[in-house]
Amino acid sequence: MSDVKSDIQIAREAKMQPINDILAKINVPDESAAFSPMGRHIAKINLEYLDTLKDKPWFIFKSV
Repeated sequence: MSDVKSDIQIAREAKMQPINDILAKINVPDESAAFSPMGRHIAKINLEYLDTLKDKPWFIFKSV
């Protein structure tokens, strides 16, 4: 059998972290103008907040 894990195996083994911890790692401020929480582990970053960053040369979007 293959050593490659399926998507569901990876998802089940993943350790969820509080979204505030993840947002702090990528320097998103803890304010409602920056993101909309969707529970304890998920959030949407607001487009208006992203627009404030687009002209800053240091802003690099990377996956966490």
